[in-house]
Amino acid sequence: MWFQTRDRSGSGFKQVGTLALLTSSLVLGGLVGMPFSAAHDSLQLAERQGAWDAELRLGRLAKDGTVTDLVLQLNVADKPETTYANVVYQVFALYDGDRHLVYSSRGARLLDADAGSARLIPELVAIANLQNVIDPDVDVKNVEIEASVEVRYDAPGEARDRRVAWTRTQLYQGITEITSSTQLSSQTWVD
Repeated sequence: MWFQTRDRSGSGFKQVGTLALLTSSLVLGGLVGMPFSAAHDSLQLAERQGAWDAELRLGRLAKDGTVTDLVLQLNVADKPETTYANVVYQVFALYDGDRHLVYSSRGARLLDADAGSARLIPELVAIANLQNVIDPDVDVKNVEIEASVEVRYDAPGEARDRRVAWTRTQLYQGITEITSSTQLSSQTWVD
């Protein structure tokens, strides 16, 4: 069986055969028997938006068994050269048919101007923010979390204030629990 994947060097596509199938069987073997959502959360999927190839990662940070923060991180596998690029994170709680703003980042989270990959510092959103927004009668475990990140950028020789965005919506209880925000950075890319 042959699969077609994008070559990270940008030179086009390459064919990956039996070796890839064998390797994926070894790598994914540990996921057998896991619920689909848990297996999906363990595999971080990159998404291309125009000239940008990135993913929005999401986790629940726990300290001493108590979840203290939601952690968001934009990992950019490939980006164009920019003269300016700023990242804005937002988190919404979705319940009772409504969308409630939990958090919107303030200040600049700037990306380097060079083309290529970039990994931003994880953004921490206090669980208290979520608890202050939702109705006290609503169980947080049943609330859907919509995390989004928007990159506003200027590219040399192109229009100013261009935008790309990534959104991830997930049931709160289905968000992977982590004990360190660096765990999001160390998860494996799947393309």
